[in-house]
Amino acid sequence: MKTYLSDKPVWLKPTASIRAIDGKSIVIVEGQHRIPAHIRVSDADSQSHDSGLCHMKVWQASIDPMNVKWADIGSSPPTAQAHQWEMYLTEDALPLIYPNQEDPEHGELIIKVPDKI
Repeated sequence: MKTYLSDKPVWLKPTASIRAIDGKSIVIVEGQHRIPAHIRVSDADSQSHDSGLCHMKVWQASIDPMNVKWADIGSSPPTAQAHQWEMYLTEDALPLIYPNQEDPEHGELIIKVPDKI
């Protein structure tokens, strides 16, 4: 069965198409859920056994507005109130990524993850 998102880094040979999506915003569509996120392509440590490979992390940082306690007006919330969600795109996900024509204000790209059978 194909996998599109992983909770661990998936090391891939870097290509021009992988490098081109670095720093882009993306909407991940899974069933009825739409997750706006960012893409970060990172190279493996040159001293590791994955040297020469890269991974594609999709991530989203959020703060629960109902639980924010501000120290001063204009100050940043404590980092304990920030949450980060992250997953890694797999090679199977690459052909499913395309420009977001539906709602580009939420992400430059979109991926519609097929339902699991």
